[in-house]
Amino acid sequence: MQQNTFASFDPIFMIFHTMVDYQWALFQALQEHRGLLFENDCHPHFDENLLPFSNSNFNSNSATKLHSRGTETVNYKKEFGYEYDDLKLNNMTIPELNNYLEKQNDIDRLFAGFSFPNLQ
Repeated sequence: MQQNTFASFDPIFMIFHTMVDYQWALFQALQEHRGLLFENDCHPHFDENLLPFSNSNFNSNSATKLHSRGTETVNYKKEFGYEYDDLKLNNMTIPELNNYLEKQNDIDRLFAGFSFPNLQ
């Protein structure tokens, strides 16, 4: 998955991406539970073409070409026609997960970030 142009066609990408899709669905369900529109949290460049999906030289799949912008993938239920039977994280339902996360916000935490500007 080193080349960005071809990474999405690597078989390991599917294994990785299934969990990303599940996390996205959890986030959307949490936002819905909180009464917030998850669409408002999208990156400003979500309306740009996602390569290689939008490139006909690399992608001959009509389903992925039709959804080659981030904005066309946000509502996975509508756009892709599937939903998860049971959205849980660590066996917590969405309301339970929300309560857990709210309690975690009351705990002081330390975050350490690292920047490696010259790392190649």
